[in-house]
Parts: sequence; C-alpha cells; structure tokens
Amino acid sequence: MLADKDVTLETIVNINKRLQELFYINPVPRLSLTVALFIECELRFFTVGGNRLFLYNGHNERLIDYDNESPYFFGKCELNYKNVIGIYSAGAHTVTHPMERIKIVGYSGDTISDKAQGIVDVIAAKGLQSQLNATTLLIEVR
Repeated sequence: MLADKDVTLETIVNINKRLQELFYINPVPRLSLTVALFIECELRFFTVGGNRLFLYNGHNERLIDYDNESPYFFGKCELNYKNVIGIYSAGAHTVTHPMERIKIVGYSGDTISDKAQGIVDVIAAKGLQSQLNATTLLIEVR
C-alpha cells in the first residue's frame, strides 16, 4: 500500500488513464474513482475526479474534506454507529440540494437502498436534458 507522501500527480494520472482503458473502449474525460476502506471506527478514502463524499449524522450532512486544487484526495474521518456515508458522482451532488439529500437520507423509515434510489428519483424528476449520470452510493455504518 502506498503512503500518502508516495503518491505523485503522475501516478494519479496514470491510474486514471489505465481505468479509462479498462472500463471504456473510447477515452472518457470525466471518469471518477472513489475507494473507501473502513477500519474499525474510521473511514479512509481516496478519490479521483468529481465524486464527493458526505457524512450523515442524524439529520445533518457534512462534506468530507477534500482539496479543491488537487485532482485526487486522500483522507480519513471518524465514524459513529448509525452514520451514513454518501458517495455521489458529480451528476448527483451538483444537481441535488443538500436539504433534498438530508430529507431522504435522514428519514428512518426506508432501507438504505431505498434512500439511494430516492436521491436518484429526485434527480430524474427534475427532467434535466443534459444529465449525464446520477451515481449514488449510501453506506450505513453499523
């Protein structure tokens, strides 16, 4: 495993290019990758591209820190029982308002997969003509 200091921009660019080769026939300029690793009560993550990670604690949403100037980000955050981690593509987090997401994720009556589908349904209901994707992944910490 590489330590944070061992990763260079060249390494990240090469990883991104290789992912494009593996997953797509033609080059796709907006490919994103997020890797999340849960170690006891901590989330460690690596993200390249437009994906964003959010932490839900009760009825609040917090963007998990990232560096706006960097094409990639390593990070970690402490987790508590019943936190929900939201991993959203740019097409999901830029189109939805935080209050829309909080209303859906904070509602305790649905399963976690129903909540993720609820966010996608909100995006679909907006009827945006240029919407490319709306990838939504919710993970409940138990």
